[in-house]
Amino acid sequence: MLLKYVEDRGDFINSDNIPSIVDVDEVQNNLGSYLILDVRSVGDYELGHIQGAINITPDNLIDYLISKNAANKFIKVIIASASGQASFSPFVFHQNDIRNYAYVIGPSPN
Repeated sequence: MLLKYVEDRGDFINSDNIPSIVDVDEVQNNLGSYLILDVRSVGDYELGHIQGAINITPDNLIDYLISKNAANKFIKVIIASASGQASFSPFVFHQNDIRNYAYVIGPSPN
């Protein structure tokens, strides 16, 4: 029954319904095209972050994107998170019709 349910709804894992994951090298190679939002604590951000990243609290993430119309100005919105602080974001992004986001994996450069 579960298999039929999953098959009837398509390939969720490889669809646009979940966020993509990018590595630090991809982000570094696209700094001018990607908006990088670092949702780690201020202390962690100050210890090292991706060049050009904006430190923002998870609570202010969507408001920032909407108020600046930021999602429409960049190819991708990259979320840098050390421990899943932005795990809520796929649902909230989709509610606000923001589809061009991804999560970065890998260590932040110092």
